[in-house]
Amino acid sequence: QKHAQASEVEVTLEIERDTLKLEIVDNGVSISPLDLQRSRGNGLGNMQERAALLEGEIVITPRLEGGTMVALTVPMNVISKA
Repeated sequence: QKHAQASEVEVTLEIERDTLKLEIVDNGVSISPLDLQRSRGNGLGNMQERAALLEGEIVITPRLEGGTMVALTVPMNVISKA
């Protein structure tokens, strides 16, 4: 809400094979590729660092129809150790 001004957010959590997949999609203002490259705050960097600590990957992309998608994948063997 703070940055995207979204009125709707969809959260999907799946376990597929040995991978946990979390996807968050909103209908707000799309993040621009330029914003992704030159992020001034700590938020995007912190998300990248935390995903790396879990041996996972996070992908943040603007959606053509508006809004942004954040997709996180993490191996289940890392989660079971926590």
